[in-house]
Amino acid sequence: MPDGVTVDVGGAYPYIEQRVLQIFGKDAASAAEREWLKSLHETAALQTSRVQCVGTSNPVPFESIYQPTHLFRKGVRRTSTSFAHDSRTQRSFLAEQAQTFRPITLDDLLSLGEDGIIFAGPGWGKTTFMSSAFRVIMRSEDTWPVLISLRRPDAIDDLVRLVSIAEKVKSKSSRKKLALLIDGYD
Repeated sequence: MPDGVTVDVGGAYPYIEQRVLQIFGKDAASAAEREWLKSLHETAALQTSRVQCVGTSNPVPFESIYQPTHLFRKGVRRTSTSFAHDSRTQRSFLAEQAQTFRPITLDDLLSLGEDGIIFAGPGWGKTTFMSSAFRVIMRSEDTWPVLISLRRPDAIDDLVRLVSIAEKVKSKSSRKKLALLIDGYD
């Protein structure tokens, strides 16, 4: 090259190769993330497959014992937020509907694609319900469920790691939605 400038293309090759592998998710870091996420998913699937019941010596298959939870959702979804053309009676009726709890199925709740909080007292079945939700979502074609129990010592680290790689996982997966289920303490 003129003026004594040289370019070492051979020295750049390892960087270019690593970058191309990274783009296609074939580098070592991407493989480690996939394995970690797979193990997180398999652990949740195993934990939700059986329930240890009081008075039984062995865990019982989840489906043979679970009684579906009755879910209620507060309010209704309104297609328009404009009240300009509503009469006073219509506004009053809509305000009342917003305060009413209505039954909803788990599938319908999940199809809303909204964030939610399940709350109840200790022993009311929140963990069992989360197991049921995880198992329902596992059958979905487009949603990847992740269940993290805060009872595990490394749960917060797992959450931080999951958030940091969530977009990359979604872009490389055939499942385009991620359902994050966090089971907390009572």
